[in-house]
Amino acid sequence: MSSWTPELQSLQELGLIFGKSLSSNNADQQEAIKALKQVETLPELNRYLVYMLIQRDAGFPTQVRTVAGVKLKNNILQNLTLLDGQTVAYIKSQIVNGLSDPEQLVRNVTGNVITSLVTQLHIDGWPEILPELMSLVESSNETIVQESSLSALAKICEDSAASLDKEYAGQRPLDYMIPKFLEFATYQSQRVRALSIQCITQFVINKSQSLLPYLDAFLNTLFTLTSDNYAETKINICTALVNIMYTAPEKLVPHLEGVVNYVIHCMLEPDERVSCEAGEFILQMAEANNSFDDHTIERFLPTIVPTVLKTMVYSENDRILLKSLAEDDQDIEDRPEDIKPQFAKAKEHKPVNSSDKSHTPAHQLNEDDNYDDDDDEDDEDEDDAANEALSEWNLRKGSAATLDVLSTKFPNAVLELALPHLQTSLLSNEWFVLEAAILAFGAISQGCIELLSPNLSELIPFLVQQLKNPEPAVRQISCWTLSRYGSWIAIHSIGDHKTFLQPVLRGLLDCCLDKNKKVQEAACSACSILTEEAGDELVPYLEPILRQYAEALRRFRTKNRLNLYDSIQTLFDKIGESASSQSNAEIIVPGLHERWMATRDDDPDLWQLMECLSTVTAYLGMYMTAQLPDMYKRCIRLISDSIIMEQNYQYDDTIEIPDKEFQITALDLVDGIVLGVKENMAELTQRVQPNLVELLIACFDDEVFEVRQSALAVVGDLAIHAIDVLLPQMNAMMEGLLKQMSMEYTPGVCNNAIWSAGEIALKLKDGDALKPYVEALFTRLWEVLDSNTAISTVWENAATAIGRMGQAVPEMLGPHVGLIIYKWCYHIAEMGENEEKDSAYLGMCKIVQANPGGISNEQHLLKLIELLALYMEPSQELAENILLILQGYKQMVPDWNSFVAKLPEDAQNSIKQRYRV
Repeated sequence: MSSWTPELQSLQELGLIFGKSLSSNNADQQEAIKALKQVETLPELNRYLVYMLIQRDAGFPTQVRTVAGVKLKNNILQNLTLLDGQTVAYIKSQIVNGLSDPEQLVRNVTGNVITSLVTQLHIDGWPEILPELMSLVESSNETIVQESSLSALAKICEDSAASLDKEYAGQRPLDYMIPKFLEFATYQSQRVRALSIQCITQFVINKSQSLLPYLDAFLNTLFTLTSDNYAETKINICTALVNIMYTAPEKLVPHLEGVVNYVIHCMLEPDERVSCEAGEFILQMAEANNSFDDHTIERFLPTIVPTVLKTMVYSENDRILLKSLAEDDQDIEDRPEDIKPQFAKAKEHKPVNSSDKSHTPAHQLNEDDNYDDDDDEDDEDEDDAANEALSEWNLRKGSAATLDVLSTKFPNAVLELALPHLQTSLLSNEWFVLEAAILAFGAISQGCIELLSPNLSELIPFLVQQLKNPEPAVRQISCWTLSRYGSWIAIHSIGDHKTFLQPVLRGLLDCCLDKNKKVQEAACSACSILTEEAGDELVPYLEPILRQYAEALRRFRTKNRLNLYDSIQTLFDKIGESASSQSNAEIIVPGLHERWMATRDDDPDLWQLMECLSTVTAYLGMYMTAQLPDMYKRCIRLISDSIIMEQNYQYDDTIEIPDKEFQITALDLVDGIVLGVKENMAELTQRVQPNLVELLIACFDDEVFEVRQSALAVVGDLAIHAIDVLLPQMNAMMEGLLKQMSMEYTPGVCNNAIWSAGEIALKLKDGDALKPYVEALFTRLWEVLDSNTAISTVWENAATAIGRMGQAVPEMLGPHVGLIIYKWCYHIAEMGENEEKDSAYLGMCKIVQANPGGISNEQHLLKLIELLALYMEPSQELAENILLILQGYKQMVPDWNSFVAKLPEDAQNSIKQRYRV
């Protein structure tokens, strides 16, 4: 359908509306918005839009035409199903004409419309567009038509790569397109050559069967174009090489020296787009373990290492941008977009000796390189532009990440190449050279820390000095690099705090109150890492740390205050027992409570504050009698409101779904309060409605696993410290716990349910209170213990819970001892010795004593005896019961000495020497 004619008045009215939408006058803009809503009902609106975009002689300004084109594109993407067939046919018949328009904006928008239509209709819904565009590139004498047509094809290749790599009516479009793209790569137009590479590259990563026969030809094309000075060509060559490295590295091996030299040359290009993409190849080459062997990579280190060190220095443009930012910006409010989204973490019970540490590479840790937006009244736009440019992934960050990876793989070679350069750079009078050297020392810290150890006695004090450098960027990166050596500082400060720990801690704490927000952020993060590494070594400095944090609570703006909450939480997580005192509470609690009172219920800052308080209250709760009633009441309200909102949402999905982070962290804070006030929790719960236990049981039905997990953590800690709170609703509680003991849920949910049940069993061991639940509870726990799908912590908690039940009802579990004993021993063996394991062993001893003949399999009995004999530090009650077990079996086993001789030697020695059996 190509013969449609618009109604002139409607056409002119649309032109006026779009013209006003471009006006700088707010009244005109508002008028245009209202008018646009009215014309949405115009039956042939989309035909008018394509007419305005394509028909140059209609007399509309270029910007009005492009606005019409953008509106058309959006309508296609959002409401294509509302377009009648004739309108779609008209768009198809006319839109390609826009690719020959003299105005580049019109050509670009036309390409976007074509791409959007292909995306919505799919390849088989508009099959003629591909040969039509290919033909325009191949046969047109106008360069702009070739470029705009190939640009549209490039967008289609990017957005519809998988669709193009299929057969339609027995033909695969790419079988025709790939060789044509290779041909286009020889055309005179630089842009056509660049776009041709871009098109082909889209099909490298998915190993298109249409490309594989032409892969060598594609490589040769890339090598031929390496002499091309056009920036887009260089960028696309580097991108193509990265993709080939992942999919067919063997193709690069014979040419790797030339490839690396080309990419290194591109890394030194003044065009940041080129240099950053080239740097990406080197980073991926360093990280790609399956692409090249280590020897292949190592031979290029003398070329790569000096280059990445050079490119880690702030560029001249970045230095100008840095200087344009306010150095003392602590009083400038953060914008909402400055603050990264955070997510609540549900509590999970883990064995005391569990660990969850992992290495974090430089390119993730070094987010402190980013400078955040500031809201200075007069310079807002300039500052925002500068911050945005500095926060993007760039060559500097990519080079630091590359150095980190290479130093981990080749520590000796990297240090030999880098150290002389870095030592010279540390003496530089140019702050940006010094800063890059400090960044590099941080990047190589994980891989080269042992080799650097002789140098660190001088480097660490030097970095501490740089915490007072007049340049904020140097202070900031010094904080980060010191944090990277946190483990070394901690280890080498044991018994001697004056040399390293004290000056580092003092310097970082001072930087927490720096006038520059990025320095504050880096210092805060470094303090958290140092706390993780040093742990109890920081106990003597609790008061100054808390005082500095308290002052930071008063000074910090939103973003850094959220980081500070994490630092406070980390401090109490690591050394909370030592921090539990009235004096420490008086230092840190007032500032936290002030934030508590100032933060609204719907403010995301609240749940991050609650995460922090959940740990603080666990250790300082007994000293927070003035604050806890209000905190508890608010938590109950937040949990209750979230449950009601969820119920309402289930009946009406037009209602906004509740933000579960508030519910999760409110539950975690309640758990912290339980740990803090212990048996006094009963009094607190009686004052506030709705009832806590009823809310916890309601949380068991939540679809969000983290809600269940946190609710179950509260149940377990209530069982330990305030079982009376649970007793009135024990039937409903146990029914709820049994439902959660399934690996179809996340391990954390199942784990916490089992742990909670075990704690309840231990508290109910005296009397008959547990008996009604024993059969169902044992059945479910045995299912978990006997499964192959659980994880170690779940198995350990299931074994612990069964053992604890044995303390209450050994006679009920005795008949099952032969069934469970081997799996029980197997799963609890690796668990660290603690009160939980001690109580589980004691319960199992009582189960065995209730039916000693139930273990008829000699191998199973040997396993039990071995475990009992090798328990290194049993409580007195457990030791007495182990002795009874050993004495009992000595009487039962026909040849005890021969039986014991089958045990490992250390178990034999324990039986004979410790227990004298």
